[in-house]
Amino acid sequence: MTKVAIIIFSLLFCASAHAQDSIEWNDLNSEQQRVLKRYQGHWHELPPQQQRRLSRGAERWQSMTPQQREKAKNRLQKWQSLDEDEKQKVRDRYKRFEQLPPEKKQKIRERYKWFKDLPPEKRQKLRERWQNMSPEERQEFRKKHKEKYKQKHHKKNGGRGRDN
Repeated sequence: MTKVAIIIFSLLFCASAHAQDSIEWNDLNSEQQRVLKRYQGHWHELPPQQQRRLSRGAERWQSMTPQQREKAKNRLQKWQSLDEDEKQKVRDRYKRFEQLPPEKKQKIRERYKWFKDLPPEKRQKLRERWQNMSPEERQEFRKKHKEKYKQKHHKKNGGRGRDN
């Protein structure tokens, strides 16, 4: 009988701990409720993890400028237009990126910023050029531009190494 009582107690404890993780609709502030209004009728049915994710998203939304909100809407529409295979590829790439060391992530961010700062017509030309390259040409292109990047970075630091 003691084992049964321990099991029941454990299950009740786990259930109450799980319930504590959830967020009550009335615990959301009025702006979060406004942003999440479409979830109101079934909020209590959502898993606690999703409730937390949605409430954090509503907080981020509140802090955005109108331009940032418009950009976020466009990204969401683009995401929703992807088929499941494309979405999975994006998720996989993101996982690989997250596993990179911080310095590699920083290099990727810098290169992405550089690309985004190019005039639209130059970006388009680079995209087209890349798409028309064979795998071997792409590899050679990477190697060539990696050297240019290193030389430019070396000059920026006054001829010193990165850590100096």
